[in-house]
Formats: sequence, C-alpha cells, structure tokens
Amino acid sequence: MDENRRSVLTARVVALGACLSIVYTAVNTYLNVNFGMGFSFSAITVLIAYGLFHKLGRGSSRSEISACMLAAGMGLTVGWTLAFVIFAYERLEGFDVPWWLAPPELSRGAEVPLSAWLAPLAVLLVISATSTAMGLIIAYTVQPLIDRAERMVFPFYKVSATLVDACFEEGGRLKLLTQFMALGFTITLAQGVLEALGIPATQLNLSWLLPPGFIIGVAFNLTFVAVGFMIGPAVSLSMLVASLATYAIVVPALVASGSLAPGGGPMELYMRAVTAYLTSPALGMLLLGGLLLSAFRKAASRLRKKAEGGAEGPGEVGSGQLKGLGYGELFSYFFRALRERPGMAVAYVALLACICLLSYFLSPLWPLNPLISVAVSLLSATVLTLLDYAILVKMAGELGMTSGAHQFWLYSAPVLATGYVGYTPYLAMPGRGTNAAWEGMLISGYSKMRGQLGLRARDMIVARLVSWLPSFLASALFVLLAWRAWGLGSPQMPCISLMLSLPIVRMVAERRVVGIIDPITFVSAAVLGALIETLTPASMMGVAMGLLMPPYYSIPFAFGGLLRARIEKKMGREWVREKGMLICSAIITSSVLAQLATLALSALPSLL
Repeated sequence: MDENRRSVLTARVVALGACLSIVYTAVNTYLNVNFGMGFSFSAITVLIAYGLFHKLGRGSSRSEISACMLAAGMGLTVGWTLAFVIFAYERLEGFDVPWWLAPPELSRGAEVPLSAWLAPLAVLLVISATSTAMGLIIAYTVQPLIDRAERMVFPFYKVSATLVDACFEEGGRLKLLTQFMALGFTITLAQGVLEALGIPATQLNLSWLLPPGFIIGVAFNLTFVAVGFMIGPAVSLSMLVASLATYAIVVPALVASGSLAPGGGPMELYMRAVTAYLTSPALGMLLLGGLLLSAFRKAASRLRKKAEGGAEGPGEVGSGQLKGLGYGELFSYFFRALRERPGMAVAYVALLACICLLSYFLSPLWPLNPLISVAVSLLSATVLTLLDYAILVKMAGELGMTSGAHQFWLYSAPVLATGYVGYTPYLAMPGRGTNAAWEGMLISGYSKMRGQLGLRARDMIVARLVSWLPSFLASALFVLLAWRAWGLGSPQMPCISLMLSLPIVRMVAERRVVGIIDPITFVSAAVLGALIETLTPASMMGVAMGLLMPPYYSIPFAFGGLLRARIEKKMGREWVREKGMLICSAIITSSVLAQLATLALSALPSLL
C-alpha cells in the first residue's frame, strides 16, 4: 500500500486529469443537451494514463493511475442550465430570469457577447461549488457506514478497479483504444473540413425530393453509430421504426390535412411538429408509461402464473424492495458523525451559512420575501440533498444502475409549496443538491474500492477537485460556442433533451397544464407504450425518442444497434462487453473531440 501510494497526485496526474476532464465534459455536455444521456470514460482514462505513465514514462503506480481516473471526471450540469435558458428565451413568450442567470441582452433578443456571460457564470460557479462541497462532506462523513453495508458492492465501480488491476497484468487493450480513437478523429475531422469547403459530408437530406411534410435523411455521424451500439438493437430499432412512422406518415398527413403549416425548411417543420403534436405522447411514454409498464408486467405475470396453475413465489413479491442500508439509518449516522467530528461539523455549518447568505441576496423566489428563499434553500441543502444522495448511492451500490428522474420533483416540491410562479428556482437554486448527490455517490463508490485502487478517501476527494473547475468551464464554454456557431435546435445540436424538459419545467413554473401538453395524447401514449413493451420486444423508451428524433439521427442509431446484434452473434456478448464498449467509447470521445476542433475554428472569427 505504501509503495502504491508514494506518488498519488503528481504533476502529470493533474495535467492529464484536467485535460481529459475538459474533453469528457464537452462530450457528455453534447450528449446530455442533445439526447439526455451521458457515458463514463473511466476505462479510457485508465488505459491512456497507463500508456503515457507506465509505458512511455518512467513507470507508474496503481494509485497514480487510479488518481488520474478520478481527476479526469466530470459531472457538472451548468452547460445544461445555460442551454435551457437560451433555448427557452428563443422559444417562449414572456420567459424571464434574473441577471445572475442570464445576461439582460438575451431577453431583448440582442446579440450577446461572450463577455456578458461572466456575471451569470460567476454566480453559477459559486452555486455549483457549494453543492459539490456538500456532496464531498456527506460522502466523507458516511463512508464508514457504506463500508459496513455488505450489499453495497457498486458493481460498475468494481469494473473500473478491476481494469486498473488488468493494466498491470497486460496492456493489450491500449493499442485497440489508440487505433479507434485515431480512426474516429480522422473521419470526423475530414467531414468537418469537407463541410467547410462546401462539400456535404455530414448529412444527406432527402426531404426536398419528397412531397410536402416528409422529413427524411441520414446523418453521417460516428458518434450516433457508437451510441446506437451501446444502447443496443431493441432501443435503437424501436427508435428508427417510430421515427420513420412519424416523419414519413404522421407529419405528412398533418401537413396534407392543413393541421400543420408546411412552410420553412425541414428543421423548421420538425420543430413545429414536435411542439404542437409530438411532445405530449413522448412525455406520456417517458413519465407515465414507466409506471404503467410495471403494473402491466405484474398483471401479465399473475395471469401467466394462474394459467400455469402455480402461485407467485415469495421471492417475486416485492422484489424491488432493497434491504440493507436504510435511509433513516443513513440520516441518523450522518448527523451523529458530525457531532463526533467537530471539524467536519464546523465545515458543514459554514457551508450552510454560505448557502443561506447566497439565497438571501440572490432571492431566487422573488418577489416573495427573501427569507422564504432562505428556508427553501436550507431545506434543500440538508434534508433533500441527503435523501437524494441516499437514493442514488443505494441504486449504484446495490443495483449497479442510477437514474436522476426523481431529482427535479424532489427539489421542486418545496418551491411549489410556496405558491411561487416563475422559472428561476427550477433552473438554479442555492442549496439544490443535484451536483452534491452525484458527486457524493461517486466518491462513495470509489471509496468502497479504495484498497484495490491504492487510494484513501481523502486522496479521492483531492483528485476530484482537480477536475472541478476545468469541468465547469468546459461545460459552459461548449454550450456558448455551440450556440454561437450552430444554434440550439439545429441539425448539429438537435437539443431533444431540452425539448423534453421544456414542457415539464413550464408546467411547474407556470403552474398549469393546459396549453403545454395535451392530456388525452399524454395518457393514451403512456398506455400504448406500456402495452407495446409488455407484449413485444420493442422498447417504449426507443419509441418515445423516435417521436422526437427525425430519421437523420435515428438511422445511424439503428445502424449501430444492428451492428451490435451482428457482432454479438458472431463474437459473443463477452467480446461486446470487454472490447466493443471500449471501442465505442473511443469513437465517441475522438469524434466529439474532432467536432470540438471544427467548432472552435468556425467560432474563432466571431471571437476575434
């Protein structure tokens, strides 16, 4: 252990970790804003660090490779917040947020220089910093309890730790990683150069050749193919079928009947169709459909058991209930541990005081009394953040999967209770622990593997802090540059995640449903989607995404899914898990990196 820990946070760990954090954050910001998804690149980081430090350098230790893996992390949501604000300002009449969330020029429709974003970014930086610090304090304080919970095994973090072990046994994957990163970067960069020369190389648009209302085309994008490979054939093919049915049948029929105006280009028609007709059924499947799916599957299981003359076994009833570490136990342990550790308690109280002061002076619930903002922030920073962390850490530790679907409603509940009407606290609120919960979960997961990684929990926290500021800046800068160069809601930035989120935020911010979603299509689509997934191999999630995704993107997604099905049949699922996913991660990273290079070059003239 001492041998492995002789050089944990070296200069090269800091340098490489910060550089990789910038790249990974930009990649995941692109994926999150556009498709509502993100990927971990820990395997790539381990192999890159091993190749540079151990092979090309003067050797390395297990702890140094592990520290670089944590230092290269990302997870800040500031890019999504900025993208949502810009997207909403461009599409909603009367949308307004204060100066500390967006420049005043944005509300007037004037051209906004990048320098005008400095004040909002400074405020968001402080809000994000307090949230991240809260997550680190929670994780560090409750780690002894996590260590004693036998069922908290964190399977995906175990994979990363195992890969660190494998690097010191054999480095054969490094060559594979390098080859496909070079391939992805070269092809995507070549496409960008051809586009700059006026030669179409990224998209084939067939809509102009078809009758009015048809939106058909193909995006030649390696990132979409790799993502389709990762999510698999069931989801990607469901997405393709739904997309083709929507934009080759439903939308043309709406145009032909006069229900949808045919003017403008394909992307303009697409945005009108999504806003007027497609958001409600898609949201119905994504929100209500998941609940109905569980009920339908349970009913189907009971009918099948009854037909077979059997009874439902005891292990099948309540199988979703998680035993072991309880929320109440975690709450009591956290506050008891603070009483026993005065230094940590002082840091915790000081952080809460900062959050309260920040909330008082910013007054995100204005025109309500600033003290109401303080009360909501304090509730969010204490009870709700700890509950959010407990939910995520149990998911990651016991199930090996996570979902943030609960977070928006968790933190919105106290705001709704105040009677507030407006957008600000749903987008940025001091004390809102979204970053805290994710960061705390990550530290807890890796801390559980600290013996295998050769790190202490304190080492991990320091390593994570290396990536914090680069991650924040990369997320914000990517969105602002993409907005200036491409626009949000463009072929390069379809912003499907924002389109899905906009009506949800509108419902709570404006405290109304009518005029935002159609209740009939919302419920009908939820029932239909749940039945489809219950009775067929199709994916309801894929169908919902297909409604919102024109075939430009669903075709390469489906190609990736079919490629995975073919390779699984020929090479086996083990090959896909061990090498296929690594190849896709390499292609996604290098392809988006090449797009960033072309984005920077195209935005350079406007910055000078």
